[in-house]
Amino acid sequence: MAMLDEFVRVVSQAAPEWFLCENVPGVPSIVVEGYKVQRFNLNARECGSRQNRLRAFQFGSRDGKPLVIERVTPRRDAAPCCMASEGTKVDRRAWADFCELQGLLRTFDLPGLSIALKYKLVGNGVPVQMSRVVATAIKHRAVTPWVKLCVCECGRVVKSGQTMATPACRKRMERRRKLRDRSSVSEPGVVTVAASQHGGVS
Repeated sequence: MAMLDEFVRVVSQAAPEWFLCENVPGVPSIVVEGYKVQRFNLNARECGSRQNRLRAFQFGSRDGKPLVIERVTPRRDAAPCCMASEGTKVDRRAWADFCELQGLLRTFDLPGLSIALKYKLVGNGVPVQMSRVVATAIKHRAVTPWVKLCVCECGRVVKSGQTMATPACRKRMERRRKLRDRSSVSEPGVVTVAASQHGGVS
């Protein structure tokens, strides 16, 4: 939470045209005054990787123009997520296999570091394939025509008359509705500028 507070503080002070935050799916939402924030989950398998790795992205922009995420059909030969802690395990995957799943060359190395630290650094990184998909969406954002996106904020384009792109989107929205119905308070865990200035969360 402290790092999210710091992220919000830096964005509010630097005032960039846009920002991107990546974290685990359950991370609190970010709110920064003057920015429209688009939140979406993305799996590395939807980006051409064999790795089953789900991450949450929050893209904020001053103009409010969203990212259109171009996904691919997930591969069937899914591999377990590359974890930062894998280097401490006896049955860890080979270093070359681990790097390849993260989108790096099999010959990639971090000389001078311990095995555990190498796995930790690479495992904490965003898979290269996923990075490319998001970076491409950001690059093309300026020339992407205004489109209607799925209400679940997955970044998928929907056709006229539709509100959700896939059955999974409908399930996601239903879960959100159930959570809202159970709670009579405002959305928990939202990180705001005010919260970051006081080191807390609203």
